[in-house]
Amino acid sequence: MNQFITAVLTSLSTGAIYALMSIALVLVWRSTRVINFAQAGQAIFTTYIGYEVTIRSGSYWVGLISAILSGALLGAGIDRFFMRPIFKRVTSGPIVMIAPVVATLALLGIIQAIIGFTWGLNYQTIQAPVSTDGLKIFGSIVAFS
Repeated sequence: MNQFITAVLTSLSTGAIYALMSIALVLVWRSTRVINFAQAGQAIFTTYIGYEVTIRSGSYWVGLISAILSGALLGAGIDRFFMRPIFKRVTSGPIVMIAPVVATLALLGIIQAIIGFTWGLNYQTIQAPVSTDGLKIFGSIVAFS
């Protein structure tokens, strides 16, 4: 029973992350008609910013808020200084649909390179903001990890 509950809770949290990323992809597609391949890179980049703030400040919650704010600023900056100039320069022909997609692929490569140079290629971990002992559900302890 313990394994089942752990699997259900892990699946729910993983599914929630996939759902949020999917909703974000759909929102970008519906508003711009561009598939943003750099979106996962943007999410990882802002996660690393949150990681860095958490390590330097010692507060998980300050890191979380900084990750959210940096995500909003990064998205606005990419739209304003990267995507809008592309849409202004490319106005006709088949390149109208291809140029923004290729640009997002290039942006993904740039973001990955920045992450690699700044934080390295190894996984980084953040201490949990709550106890990792687990939660007692139906008489069994479900681990948070």
